[in-house]
Amino acid sequence: MNIKTHLKKYGYHLEFSQDLDLYERKLIKYLSEERYEGICKLREDMQDGVLEDRVSPEEPMEQFIGEDVKLFKIILSSQITASIAILKVIESLFRKSTMKVKNILDLGGADGWAADYLSKTFKWNSKITVVDKYKYWKSNEKSIQIIYEDYGHFKASNKFDLIISIFGTSPFLLDNFLKCIKRSLSSEGMAFVSLRISDENDFRLFQDELIKNNLDFHPSYFGIAKNNDEQFKVFCFKHSVESRLLSANERLYNFRKFWQQIEESKRLVGQEAEILKELIKDGDQILEDTENWNNGDWFKLEIIKKNEIYYRLCSNNRAELVVEYPVIDVDVEHALFDQIDRIHSDPSFWNAN
Repeated sequence: MNIKTHLKKYGYHLEFSQDLDLYERKLIKYLSEERYEGICKLREDMQDGVLEDRVSPEEPMEQFIGEDVKLFKIILSSQITASIAILKVIESLFRKSTMKVKNILDLGGADGWAADYLSKTFKWNSKITVVDKYKYWKSNEKSIQIIYEDYGHFKASNKFDLIISIFGTSPFLLDNFLKCIKRSLSSEGMAFVSLRISDENDFRLFQDELIKNNLDFHPSYFGIAKNNDEQFKVFCFKHSVESRLLSANERLYNFRKFWQQIEESKRLVGQEAEILKELIKDGDQILEDTENWNNGDWFKLEIIKKNEIYYRLCSNNRAELVVEYPVIDVDVEHALFDQIDRIHSDPSFWNAN
């Protein structure tokens, strides 16, 4: 489906996001001089953080806009390429799934244009529910129902196979947002979410809130949306198996994968590996296994747990040593031969990363 045509049908203008001078000229033409000066002052206050301690991020602009949906769409159009980039990542990630989505929930989704795009692209003919506090949105499609509530008050009578949210909340207002996802998501459902998380501390707080609400990152569905010089992480959540606290090992893994975008475990060789081996030698030995060959060669695998972190040590008769951490999902029965296969398939096995 052509995204530009789809947006135009909903009353958005992609060109305003691509040409900000055109966008400003449109605002000046649409608003009176006094109203235009008012919106400029409001944007400055929001950019400078003047309003941060008093209101939620979108509230001042919504109060300024009032009932003028056309003005709201002009303003949203100026930032819509970021939303499109995120939606395209969600589309790409979902192509890995064979799920046919019957019900979509869009949190903070305005008039439902993004959820409708996914439904039409995948030919799901889904029923779409949008939860958005701005009470003047109108639905363009019979399949879209808009609920004018905040997340804390929304309670659906049915569960949703797919939940999406593109900038649907602030990292500082996560509690009701995640609770809403938890109670609305079907048992096998997935929630794709993109938030403006600015630093490592915000990510840590975000992860804590996620686990507190019995939700977990889905490791197979994670992407990065790029829009000019900006990058936005697209997370996928699923129900966690049980209520639990994350171990230090899981926290480190999640931080590397979902914040630093590093898939592999940290790998040390040479002197660094020898020093780390000495530091963890009094840890719990989870696994020790050796393969010996007829020519005298041998390969040894150890898994050591120290301070909740799992380390994998691989060594051989040539005095080579690799230490990797954090290690996730250790298959004890096949661990040794998995690593031997890596030696043959991965030329960088004995190199640091």
